[in-house]
Amino acid sequence: MVTAGGAGIGREISETQVSHGASAQMCDVFGKALETLERECPQIDSKQAEVSDPAQVDRYFSEAVGTPGGLDLQVNNAGIAGPTACEEEIDPGERDRTVAVSSTAPGPRCVVCESPATQP
Repeated sequence: MVTAGGAGIGREISETQVSHGASAQMCDVFGKALETLERECPQIDSKQAEVSDPAQVDRYFSEAVGTPGGLDLQVNNAGIAGPTACEEEIDPGERDRTVAVSSTAPGPRCVVCESPATQP
C-alpha cells in the first residue's frame, strides 16, 4: 500500500511492487492522477483518499486489510512542502495541514490496521 501513489515516486513504488509479483494498493488525493493510473496500470488497486482526513484514512485501511492477502507493507509517501514564511506570517491552518499530511496522518492508523492483518 502506497500513499500518494498516483504519480511520481509513489507511482514508481506501486509499479515496482507489481513488476515483482506483489499486488499493489495505493491512494491519492488527486482524481486526475488516479484516472491516469487506472487506465495505464489497471492491476494497481487505487482509491481516492485525503491522508490528513482520519475518516478517509480509516476507511482506506479497512478496505486494504480486507482484501485477499491482507496488508503486508505500507509506504507513507504522501507529503507536502507547506508554507514558507516567517512563523508569524504563516496561517496556522496551513501549518497544521502540512504536519497532518507529511507526518501524522497515516502513521498511527498503519500500526493499528496492519498488525492484525500480518499476524499468522
